Order: sequence, then structure tokens, then C-alpha cells
Amino acid sequence: MATATEHSERLEKVDALVREMFQSLATQPLPSRLLSVLDQLEDEPVVEAPLKHQRWSAADADAVGELKPYQLRLAQRLGMRTPKTLLTNNPDEVVRLVKGTDQRIVYKAFTGGVIHYPGAFPSGLLTTVVGDEILQYADRIRHTMCMFQEYIDKAYEIRLTVVGNTFFPVVISSQEMDSTAVDWRGENQLPYGPYKALPQEIVDRVQQMFATLDIVYGAVDFIVTPESDFVFLEVNPGGQFMWMQHDLGLDMSGCFADLLTAGEPFRRGEVTQIGY
Repeated sequence: MATATEHSERLEKVDALVREMFQSLATQPLPSRLLSVLDQLEDEPVVEAPLKHQRWSAADADAVGELKPYQLRLAQRLGMRTPKTLLTNNPDEVVRLVKGTDQRIVYKAFTGGVIHYPGAFPSGLLTTVVGDEILQYADRIRHTMCMFQEYIDKAYEIRLTVVGNTFFPVVISSQEMDSTAVDWRGENQLPYGPYKALPQEIVDRVQQMFATLDIVYGAVDFIVTPESDFVFLEVNPGGQFMWMQHDLGLDMSGCFADLLTAGEPFRRGEVTQIGY
């Protein structure tokens, strides 16, 4: 167990990392146009406005849209390929899964919780390849619902940011680095690939998904296999985008501001894809 002095030293290191992070963010402030729009929205009677006039996703729609098992079932119903998935808190099922296949299996968190490592900056729980080592701790699975999926071989990945009828597909060449091969969130400086427009079939299915979820904004993650198949992983109704705006010069915040100030109810229509 750490002594009080050691604990204090660790806290000081974490504080220093947090200060460094915010100092870095301060050099990349929110664009003035988006800040101006957000200031204006603070004065709008949002709660009193009829839902049909909103130009953003309702909170209850976001809550439903975040449910990963529901997303996967919906994606399948819309004709999108998804990873084979086991949802369980039964240790025996996981033991049979691991022992019964030579294919790699990954564990994926239901939500994006944060892990606090002593002396390190807090980080999210990344998708992880599991193997026989999980058998030693299989009994722990009974404490909570867990999600295991087949590992899909990747050529590259797509992070698609949807702002109304504007799509920003960003290619992440995740297989170029060991730290991003399984989960590209494992690296701060991502290996981006050249812009690739989405096939119309994928655009149409994403539009159908967003219409079903009744959301206007979201971040969608796809794997693109070596055979060029698109595999749907998840949609985050509150996914972040500013890091791609800064890295690639994409005016996502301007598009967001235009959507919020459109002055009329949002209507789904023809999609515009924005490259970089």
C-alpha cells in the first residue's frame, strides 16, 4: 500500500499532467463562431420549444441511441455487417467461447468509463484482445454484463462524424501502429489515411439508422476489411470531433453552428460528404 507521501507525489504528477493538457487545449480554443452560437443558445427557451422545431437530438433519443446492443441489432436490420457478439454474465459461456474457437476475441466496454492508474493520466477502457488468460478470472464475469466480439481483420477504419445532412468520413490507418491496431484510441497522434468518400449504400444506411434513432448528430465507427467490406461497430450520439478539426482542418464546428442557427426544423435530405 502506498504511503501518504507516495500518494501525494502521485497526485502532484496527475495534477501536472492535467495542467499540461489544459495548457495544450488553450492553444487550440473553440472557434469563435461556435462559441458565439453557444452563447446565443443559452438565451433561447429551449425547453419550451416544441420538439418538432428542434435542430438537435433530444436527450431521451441520445440515451436510447447510446445502447450498443440496440445499435448492433438495428444495424443488422438495416443490412449492415456487424461483428459476431456475445452479451453475457455467465462465465461458462465465455469459457466455451474462448476454448471453442481459434479466432481472436475482443472484450469491449458497454460505456466509455475512465480508469485511474496510479501516477498516470486517467484513460478510457480500450477494446482488448482476450485469450486463455481470461479463463483464470472467468468467475468475475458473473458480476456484470460483458460484451465479447469476434476480432475483425482491418485494412483501415472510418470515423464518420454526422452533422445533420453533412458527413465527415475520416480514414484512420490503424494498422500502421501497434498501439492503434486493436483500438485506435490507444494513440494521441493518429495515423490518418487519405480521404475516401463513403459508398452510397453506407450513406443511405447511416441515414436510416439516424432517422430510426431520431438523432441529428453522432459519430459512427466502421472497420473496412481487406476485402473492402464495411463493418459497423457503434454510433456515439455525443462523440467528440474537435481533434479531427484541428488535425485535418475540417470545419466541423462551423457546420455544427450552421445547423443550430438554421432557423427551421431539421429535415433529412441529400447528404454532402466533406473531404480533407
